[in-house]
Amino acid sequence: MSLTFLPAVLALCGRRVLRPRAGTPGDWWARPARALEHRPRRAWAGCLALLAAGAALAPLVAPTGVPLHQALPAQAPSVAGHTVLVRHFPAGTASPLIVLAPAARSAEVRDRIASTPGVAATAALPAETDGRAQILATLSDSPDSAPARNTVARLRGSLAGTGALVGGQSAQLADLHQASVRGHRLIMPLVLAVVLAVLIVLLRCLLLPLLLVAAAWVSLFTAFGASALLFQLVFGSSVTEPAVVLFSFVFLVALGVDYNIFLVHRIRAEAIRHGTAVGVRRGLVTTGGVISAAGLILAATFAALTVMPLLYLAQIGCIVALGVLIDTPLVRLFLVPALILDLGPRTWWPTRLPGDRRPPATASAPRTRTPGRAAASTPTL
Repeated sequence: MSLTFLPAVLALCGRRVLRPRAGTPGDWWARPARALEHRPRRAWAGCLALLAAGAALAPLVAPTGVPLHQALPAQAPSVAGHTVLVRHFPAGTASPLIVLAPAARSAEVRDRIASTPGVAATAALPAETDGRAQILATLSDSPDSAPARNTVARLRGSLAGTGALVGGQSAQLADLHQASVRGHRLIMPLVLAVVLAVLIVLLRCLLLPLLLVAAAWVSLFTAFGASALLFQLVFGSSVTEPAVVLFSFVFLVALGVDYNIFLVHRIRAEAIRHGTAVGVRRGLVTTGGVISAAGLILAATFAALTVMPLLYLAQIGCIVALGVLIDTPLVRLFLVPALILDLGPRTWWPTRLPGDRRPPATASAPRTRTPGRAAASTPTL
């Protein structure tokens, strides 16, 4: 669509659809661009202070897991049924753990299960499978809650060495939670490393890509901090799922890299010809309106998820929408240009752009002719 249909339509319409008019977004960004040139260090220091204040609230986000009956609306029939169930029976009655133990040690295993904190009741099934006895363990907590996962961990520890296997919904969710935590430690650094490599190849320098990745990291924590504060005010809790944190990280980093490429690649193209200072001004004026419009559209798109009845989707929509609204105007259009202006030609280390090698051109005043007087002729040798 964007590589075939849209170019064809623009070619048919001609230049009039691209003709600039007075009051275009480029005109609006000319004044902020000039302001950044005069006080770049004050600009990026102020932006960084705002981001740090929001990032300080990021630890409020607790990815410990939200039970499904708390993630659904309170008026949902399943939530009402769960409320009635826990009123008369243990909360884990609907989905007990299934323990497969060697038949010869089934009595010992059942005693260990019954003595584990968090287990409300046990029951042995009469049938055996491949020489293993099946034992049901009913938990006192909801199967998809954090206390239930802790009970699974304690139960597996107490059954170590018996050859017993612990399965069921709570055991599956505990394994998924551990996999998500391991995924955070692997995927997040890997994504940032790939982003850094792409920026190094694109910009052909080292210092600026490092600064861009650091700015994206700070912006990400700011989005989590602002979202945690909003969760506390709206939902009364900032507890979420580990997958919500991971998905939000991937979305925000991907969007931030797009804006980095739009802005910095244009700045570099202009800086090659005119120098870094002029390149920043021209790049900001040219891409400021595009990045702002794209950010507003994306924020509105993800904000639509906040009306979904499932808490997980609403949290992802809120984090990404706030992150885009914070990242687009504050980081891409003020922090990054101010850093480049403050560093000057050192931004492109270890390379040096041709535009920074040339001495600044000195414009001489044009010579005016006096009416009625002939111009002086060049003397002949």
